Amino acid sequence: MNNKVKCLIIVGMCVSFLITLSFMNTAPVLAQHAVNKIEVVTAYDKAEVSAKVGDVIKITLNENTSTGYSWQIIDLPQQVELTEEIVIDDNPAGLVGAAHLKVFEFMIKESGALKIKLNYTRVWEKNTDNVKNFELIVKSKK
Repeated sequence: MNNKVKCLIIVGMCVSFLITLSFMNTAPVLAQHAVNKIEVVTAYDKAEVSAKVGDVIKITLNENTSTGYSWQIIDLPQQVELTEEIVIDDNPAGLVGAAHLKVFEFMIKESGALKIKLNYTRVWEKNTDNVKNFELIVKSKK
């Protein structure tokens, strides 16, 4: 190869490298802060937590669906979005009546004060005297 061809190859490689770098530096910013996952359990009932927009609130509660009871969302403000609802059952197979965990994950979409309300109830029963409640107050900011 002569020197002109070698020079053109090197220049081409440098240009493609610079183009790649320019795309890497213009990646969109998804969050202005590191996203936190705030872990909440039953003991946090009626508690207040602080969060930032984009943070995730993870609520983990004991549940036993073999009795017909399950945790239901009864009030979910528009500033928050349910992103995940799962059941964690790590009991041996065939163990009847064993409790498990219900996990809700919510992402904070807007700043302000809000309440997330959950009920532990049998969804088909109209009498709510035996209902357990869980309420979490969230103060969020940008």
